[in-house]
Amino acid sequence: MLRALVLAVTLALGAPPSGPVVRVASGAAHLLETRGVRTLERGAPPAELADAVGWLETGAGSEVELVWRGLASATVRGPAALQLAREPGLWIDEIGVLELEVRRGKLALAVADAGSFEVSAGALQLRSLPDGVFEVLNRGGTPLELRRVGELPVAIPAGQRLRFRAVPRS
Repeated sequence: MLRALVLAVTLALGAPPSGPVVRVASGAAHLLETRGVRTLERGAPPAELADAVGWLETGAGSEVELVWRGLASATVRGPAALQLAREPGLWIDEIGVLELEVRRGKLALAVADAGSFEVSAGALQLRSLPDGVFEVLNRGGTPLELRRVGELPVAIPAGQRLRFRAVPRS
């Protein structure tokens, strides 16, 4: 019995990560992978990312849930264009609102020409504001650090928010 349990745990830990699973709660989304584009609509069964990375686009009024089983989950509201990865990660090109919670491990989060975060054990909200400004709210957990090329990291403690804008391209 103990051997079977050890074997099961070993197999589970050694298995490649699954997901993320994409579920549309309202509106529609388009998931682009190497095999083509899948259109996902409200009420359709959740779709699992088949490739290591994929591109997701949503429209105004959409709400899409992303779940990396046992690790993290995110809800995307409004228009968005982002890359998602099997290894928990999001690269945001455009976003209305993103609610993100990481329960175990780490998730890489990059925001279009604005900076990046490595999120672990916590929750945050990211939203875009007019004029290319983003706002991040650390809802709780470990402090966040905004990392930007050529600048020192900026700490964002739990309960605090920070507004930042994209770095102009040279």
